[in-house]
Amino acid sequence: MIQKKIRSLIYAGLGLVLCVLLCGGIGMTAQAEEETYNGFTYVYESWSDTITIFGYKGNKTEIVIPGGIKGKKSNRYRRASIYGL
Repeated sequence: MIQKKIRSLIYAGLGLVLCVLLCGGIGMTAQAEEETYNGFTYVYESWSDTITIFGYKGNKTEIVIPGGIKGKKSNRYRRASIYGL
């Protein structure tokens, strides 16, 4: 009887440790450094090997949003920052 309680406590403790180890990193995200290329501000996302374009700073009134920068595919962009909304 005591052995069952000890065993269940050990399993519960191991489960808690595993949960902390596996789920503990969810809230921690690395802050990517913004970069600029031809006036476009973007961030490289290593987990997907792509970039996200956040904005454009320049004098052009008409721009073409690139499909990629420096060999990395652009997976998305933030419309509000591109169009100034």
